[in-house]
Amino acid sequence: MVQFAWLAVQSSLNLDSRHYDGPERIFDFQARAYIELGNACRAADRLPEAEAALVRARQLVELGTRESFLEIRLLEIEASLAADCREFGRAAENLLKVIKFYSCQGDDHRVGRAFVKLGLYEGYAGRLEKGVRLLENSMLFLDAQRDPDLAGAAVHNLLLFLIDSGHFQEASKLRRLHARYLMNPRGHINEVKFRALEGRIEAGFGDHGRAESIFREVEAGYAEAGLFIQAGVTLLDLAAALLAQGKAGEAAAVVLEAAATFVRLDIKREAQLAVVLLRNAFDVQAVTLAMIQEVAGFLRQLEIDPALRFEGRAWESLEE
Repeated sequence: MVQFAWLAVQSSLNLDSRHYDGPERIFDFQARAYIELGNACRAADRLPEAEAALVRARQLVELGTRESFLEIRLLEIEASLAADCREFGRAAENLLKVIKFYSCQGDDHRVGRAFVKLGLYEGYAGRLEKGVRLLENSMLFLDAQRDPDLAGAAVHNLLLFLIDSGHFQEASKLRRLHARYLMNPRGHINEVKFRALEGRIEAGFGDHGRAESIFREVEAGYAEAGLFIQAGVTLLDLAAALLAQGKAGEAAAVVLEAAATFVRLDIKREAQLAVVLLRNAFDVQAVTLAMIQEVAGFLRQLEIDPALRFEGRAWESLEE
């Protein structure tokens, strides 16, 4: 993707203004190419290159015809890059401009798409309640037939934020209401992710036997798909469900299996620390349900924020 975008930039730099309506149009073409190069680099996690490309795109937009849709496209990609850099305030500021523009255009679906991103970034910033409201709002605008994947992503994250904030009753209700967006034809992996949410809802309701069954199914699905980090996190969810049923021995064995998975994958140091602390708690028979849940939640958040530090709040009582 990056290579093709780079080739588009090179082609735009060789355009002859004599064949177009003045140099401003050439600048527009070049800006568009740099925008897509920036987005490609961002998606490839090459953030410094993405920033450089978007800075150049901004310069070219100013030199061009100032076409509205081109400026809005740049704002959207700048917002995505800002979010990748954990600058959620700047990302939100850009997206509010995008929402205003598409509202004036009467393009409800694009308004909804911007609300999805805005809600997602608010949730990533830890403002789960606000993220939920924005994602709920996005469903009023999205055309699910036009982009079923986007609708599915919106519902998935809406359920995720509700679960993370402990609103299991509302999550269960929305799960039934929006199930059509989360299942086929979006593919097997999306079905597995949906089942993972179902397992967490059942655990939240206290039906740990049902949650155990679902987590075993989900872990196998992730492992079959080669998503071993997600499979390892699901093993921790499974261990929590087992411990809640008084199956401490089985829970310990599952945690050891998860720890071995994470060591094999050479995960980040903070993640290793969290897993080792949990394993040690089992070794001295001091583990609690809160410890397992904290480590599982931390590993999920670490995918969003690689710089996150493990706090180990559930271990504080052991130090007193």
